[in-house]
Amino acid sequence: LTFKIAAAPLNMWAPDVYEGAPVPVTAFLSVVSKTAGFVILLRVIIICFIAAPGIDKEPILLQVQPYVMVLAAATMIIGNV
Repeated sequence: LTFKIAAAPLNMWAPDVYEGAPVPVTAFLSVVSKTAGFVILLRVIIICFIAAPGIDKEPILLQVQPYVMVLAAATMIIGNV
């Protein structure tokens, strides 16, 4: 899933693809691919944190926030190095 949204640690492919592809293909990849990746990631998060038996039903944002923060920080740090 992090490959589709170009998040760390699988974000090294995006600059090469965006540089070498024609403008319409780059636009398609940057919008449709990321949207599909985020939708799939959201579905996995909902299944893991809401539909899983035996967990309390606190808001999903509070449960997922640490994982999303680590993924976002790693993507920003690795992407800028």
